[in-house]
Amino acid sequence: MKKIMTCVIVLCLTITYLIIVPSGIYIKPQVRQEVELFISNPEKSDVVASTTIREKFEKMGSAKVKNISDPQGGNKKELVFAFEANHETYTVVMAKHGLFSWRLKEIY
Repeated sequence: MKKIMTCVIVLCLTITYLIIVPSGIYIKPQVRQEVELFISNPEKSDVVASTTIREKFEKMGSAKVKNISDPQGGNKKELVFAFEANHETYTVVMAKHGLFSWRLKEIY
């Protein structure tokens, strides 16, 4: 009985992994977190961003990140998303940092 339960659990976890990981669903909260961190302190970030973008976010001080898109393109190591902040649309590139971890690489 234990073997059957173990097999069922492993099967469920495998199916969940195969559905969630390729879809990118789990990345959206990381996009929000990384962008809000960048907005709160754009000058101390190593994110690639133009001076204009950094100045805009410095003036914002803090802003709610809204309407994060599904991945708009990319590959296994980088994904592109769009989001809205203060009624403007921005694009971000997220780089894979670990198995389930993504970091903000570029914003424009």
